[in-house]
Amino acid sequence: MREKIVGIVIFLLAFLIVSISFAQQVPKAPSDFKAETLPSLTEVKLTWKDNSTDEDGFRIMRSVDGIDWEQIAVVEKNTTQFIDKGLTSKTTYYYKLHAYNAYGRSENALTKGFTSLVPPQPTSLVASLVNGVIKLSWKDESNYETKYMIERKIGNSEWQEIAKVPENATEFIDKDISIYGTTYYYRIYTENELGKSLSSPVASIFVNQIKQNTILIATNEGVALYDVSEPSVPIFLVLVEMKNAQSAFTYNNYAYVADGEYGITIIDIADPQTPFKITSFDTPGFAYSVYVKDNIAYVADGEKGLVIIDVSNVQKPNQLSIVDTPGLACGIYVQDNYAYIADEKN
Repeated sequence: MREKIVGIVIFLLAFLIVSISFAQQVPKAPSDFKAETLPSLTEVKLTWKDNSTDEDGFRIMRSVDGIDWEQIAVVEKNTTQFIDKGLTSKTTYYYKLHAYNAYGRSENALTKGFTSLVPPQPTSLVASLVNGVIKLSWKDESNYETKYMIERKIGNSEWQEIAKVPENATEFIDKDISIYGTTYYYRIYTENELGKSLSSPVASIFVNQIKQNTILIATNEGVALYDVSEPSVPIFLVLVEMKNAQSAFTYNNYAYVADGEYGITIIDIADPQTPFKITSFDTPGFAYSVYVKDNIAYVADGEKGLVIIDVSNVQKPNQLSIVDTPGLACGIYVQDNYAYIADEKN
């Protein structure tokens, strides 16, 4: 009987020791610790999984370099989220989290967050034809983009990036309108350090050949533009000063000026009130006359004959070939697949 009592006492003591030991253990560490930047860019939402049943709470620490830490919050037991406020945008923050009770603390869970977001897509994109150019306007839906990227597709061609504009922009003017009788399509993206947004909804506009009510006249001082909406009473608009203008040819929104020993000069005349020079291309001879068809400029270049130039990129003309003529090439006309050259005596 005595031995049985002793056995029971030993069992109870062992159970008590195990129970006391179990009760005195530190809580288990939290897991799935994550940081989510909120749209304000000055707040980070921290979430985690509570893996213990005996914590008294959780301590949260923060650092901007991962070396020096400060405790920013103590939250109650069974809590699984916390919002850190008053932060600086575009900054990396590091976080530590552990559970604690009267007997110690768990191991730290670690995470970090960057206070920025991939910007949302622009909205309300509209394309409109204004004075021979296409004006794009849109709504800026972001406070943290660094730039906009504009893409264009003409007809059934592929999408191409045509411009980048700075943050907070809401307009862009596309002056490179060289193909008519087709539809121009546009879409816009925003971008920052974290990536690129989805594209805006596509905007489109059909472009017909623009009616020209302006004529250009080569003079001793340059090229003069006149409004001939009323042909009997032409109105002088502006003079584009040039050194030796011989003749001018208009194609789409550009004027191609044969400028003597200086080659050809290309002028943007989309807005006849404010024309401006885009570039010049020095031909080997003396440019008397120029004719443009299908983005190819044919130049009557004096003693050098016919000079053929690719002007599909008006900012970077590219000489394709030269055809020597027996005399002095001083005039040019192109029809179908033939170029007709006035070649002085020949």
